[in-house]
Amino acid sequence: MAYAYGERLDPYNYPSRILSRGETVEIIIKSFELNIKERSFLQSCKSEPDYCFFTFSAMSDYDGISFSPMQLYPDVTLNTRYYDSINTATMLGLAHGMQSMEGTPFLPQHVMTRIQALKLIMGASDLMTWKEKFELSEADLPSRQPDNFVYSDVTIYYPENWWYFRYLKRANELDITPENEKFLPNEPVTVSELNDMISNALKVTESNEQIQEV
Repeated sequence: MAYAYGERLDPYNYPSRILSRGETVEIIIKSFELNIKERSFLQSCKSEPDYCFFTFSAMSDYDGISFSPMQLYPDVTLNTRYYDSINTATMLGLAHGMQSMEGTPFLPQHVMTRIQALKLIMGASDLMTWKEKFELSEADLPSRQPDNFVYSDVTIYYPENWWYFRYLKRANELDITPENEKFLPNEPVTVSELNDMISNALKVTESNEQIQEV
């Protein structure tokens, strides 16, 4: 069930406050400083949008895609809050919209689930290889559930969402996700949960950068 942003919310600054899809994207873009780190790519993407958005356009069935002004989703316009962050995430290949829905909307005001947030974080932190993110398919999954996989509510046989296992396995190996019995992938992500995953991912990326400098 998708909850509209504003439902089931605690007061704004509480750690248990549920985050919207748009707000989550903005937090992740800022936390990983992607507008700075990827400035050159983002500029080239805006200069050559037909090339940059070739794959995205093929995946979307929104017939109103425009690059000047940029409108990639039917529900994300110049007046939409988080407009810049959502477009940035899309240019970087982190966001693609709701492909199972007509018009491939982004639904910026709906809640972001825990697994959706984790997928964005793993992409933003560059902790998944290109092959892990895009080339592996359901057929590449192991033949049986690994004995050391921690989450009892996510299996390699997860109906229609087989990619859950791939991202959670990698995130858990890197200590980005908590050592709980269950991950609850389809539950809305909260402020504290998102902050913890981002903080853990940043620690890993910073450690990797230090190793490369030695």
